[in-house]
Amino acid sequence: MKIVSRFLFPFLLAVTVAIACQVPVFRYALERWQNDPYQVFVVSEGELEGEAKAAFEHLRAIEDDFKSPANVYSEKIDLSKESGDSTLRQHVREGKIELPAILLYYPDDRLKYPPIWTAPATRPHVEALAGSPVRTEIIRRILTGDSAVWVFVECGDKALDDAAYLQLQKHIKEATKELKLPEGVIAADKAQEAVDKGQLFDQSNVLRSEIPLKLAFSQLRVSRTDAAEQPFLQMLLHCEPDLGEFKTEPMVFPVFGRGRALEPLIGKGITLDNVWDYCAYITGACSCEVKKQNPGVDLLTALDWDAVIEGSQIIIDKVLPPLEGVASLLQEPEIPKTDASVPVAHSETGQASVSNDFPQSSSMGRNIGIAICVMIGIVFFGSLLLRRGSN
Repeated sequence: MKIVSRFLFPFLLAVTVAIACQVPVFRYALERWQNDPYQVFVVSEGELEGEAKAAFEHLRAIEDDFKSPANVYSEKIDLSKESGDSTLRQHVREGKIELPAILLYYPDDRLKYPPIWTAPATRPHVEALAGSPVRTEIIRRILTGDSAVWVFVECGDKALDDAAYLQLQKHIKEATKELKLPEGVIAADKAQEAVDKGQLFDQSNVLRSEIPLKLAFSQLRVSRTDAAEQPFLQMLLHCEPDLGEFKTEPMVFPVFGRGRALEPLIGKGITLDNVWDYCAYITGACSCEVKKQNPGVDLLTALDWDAVIEGSQIIIDKVLPPLEGVASLLQEPEIPKTDASVPVAHSETGQASVSNDFPQSSSMGRNIGIAICVMIGIVFFGSLLLRRGSN
């Protein structure tokens, strides 16, 4: 058995490497992972009326907006029709929530935990839930090619925040110098040329948009007390159950893809090794293409991601023209307004651009490698069976 394991492990390793998708995680997430919907309830004791009713109607309009749909599932709840021991009634009672109110829950929580954010049921609160200046800036940077945006959440101690932010900048620059994007990625235009010529290639390695592919990171700094960012901040600050214990320490959350945030690095945990590990994961080949098997939580955004990723159907359906949307989002970038005393958003980018002109032969070579590995495996196991039969 030990002999078999010794020969079998390299074989399996070779096959695994050969068949792994070479598109970086951040780009695979941007082009192929759908956002999970947040659960949003407008809760009242009795029928919704007046401002609360208008707020719920506005929320449904945002959810159903064809051009910029938010990843939410909204519902109005009349507690007078709920049982006395209902979960929502319990959350309202324990949270001392004044009704009518908006209750926000993570995707797939199914009310297992208390809401991550609550607010009076008003139209301004609905708008703050759907979007904010920092989220708008994150989206703009991602659609211009940033691998990830590191969202730095201040603790309120200026000296501590400034020192940690400078360390983060330093670590990101160091990681960017050392890391490289995976080889074998095929640009959309090169894939189209291969299709026209009848050449074979692995579609899992094809980019689905014309967004620049580059190894680039930037930072955004946000105050915990920023009123406009409260829904967004609560999405970040509840992604792990014990983050409330670290209110006196700065945190940083890498955000990539369609707004997927990783668990934070906190205070003294903002080290070169930890930053490097996150950067390596984000820019590495997407070996696990199932989103739920990858770390992180989706943020709430109001954007039709599929529509703004130009050329997303270039291989699947050649007759479709490139979809419009990216250009309009990028024409007039708006940086979140900053307060003179509390800097809300700053940027520092470490960037190493990568050409989209990838060799077309890489996929053919990879396919040949897979075939060779499979043949070696068949011969190897065949010889084992023959040897066992002779014995």
